[in-house]
Amino acid sequence: MTFEAENILQLIFAFQAAFFGLLSLASKRLRSFAGLLFAFAFHMTFNLLAETGNLGPLPNITSAFVFAYGPLIYLFVRDITQALPKAKIADVVHVLPFVASIPFSPSNLTFDMLGLVSITAYFAYTIRYVKRYNASIANSQPDQFSAKLNWLSKALAAFVVLAGYDVGRIFLARVYPVFLGDAFYLVTLLGAFAVINWLIFKTFRFKDLFSGLTESELGLVRDTKEASLAPLSSEDRSIAEAALGILHDKMLYLNPNFRLEHFSVATDVDARRLSLLVRQHTGDRFPLVVNKLRVTYAQELISAAKPGNCNFLMISYDAGFNSKSSFNQVFKQISGLTPSAYRESSPD
Repeated sequence: MTFEAENILQLIFAFQAAFFGLLSLASKRLRSFAGLLFAFAFHMTFNLLAETGNLGPLPNITSAFVFAYGPLIYLFVRDITQALPKAKIADVVHVLPFVASIPFSPSNLTFDMLGLVSITAYFAYTIRYVKRYNASIANSQPDQFSAKLNWLSKALAAFVVLAGYDVGRIFLARVYPVFLGDAFYLVTLLGAFAVINWLIFKTFRFKDLFSGLTESELGLVRDTKEASLAPLSSEDRSIAEAALGILHDKMLYLNPNFRLEHFSVATDVDARRLSLLVRQHTGDRFPLVVNKLRVTYAQELISAAKPGNCNFLMISYDAGFNSKSSFNQVFKQISGLTPSAYRESSPD
């Protein structure tokens, strides 16, 4: 059996995806990611067997995987962003297109078109979910630097470009057989290999940096401008002032993992109601209220530091930030100055 360059890459790809898939099974938040990696591993394995003539009695289902990636990417995004993801019976529906497409693989033109529609629909559904997630963290997470999904948006964009290239290659090959050449296919494999490796690194890192949203936090998507402008009743004003007093007096904001869920527990006020009350009373969303307190505390530490002994990394941690990069970004956003510029402007 002779292996070409693309076959060697398929073999490496399959083993690597399977290995990290097994590692992902240890975390509930990564189990859908494990499913995505196993799909890649099986896809590469079937491709390798088909291209080297070693499928034997196994069916050639390589084309059917196009119906698996859309659902698996959506489930992966949903689960990695939630603190306690739960498998649902309805999730089985997402697997049905892949199962139903197996008897029709390898593909024809209609099959490829349906696969493209499936991926497009699921990507649109995933983007809609990400928008909902972003709205939720805007209301509940002071440390939005760690919670943001910019890395995932880039990965999805790379997948779209890669899928567009591969679909174009396949369609063009029906008219110009040269596009079936190994070089064009190798570009697809190398692109997929690079994107998946980057996605593996970022996914494991994101899981460690951010613990995910709870169900109540994920529901905080209706905190609209209209609601924030509504006048508070005297009772609601008292509740808001008492809650903000607890936040300030107990210095809860210095906890780097502090979030709306914790604030709700500390004040014994429903998270959604608390979010609305804070915004109506202060004009700011909860994360900004927390970060303003952190920046004020950091400014006090900077001003109190002795000349030549101002450790911005330690100050960022002491003020409740998870990283120096997050500290620098938030500090400048709120104060208009970088921490070092603020230090220089402060009297000794």
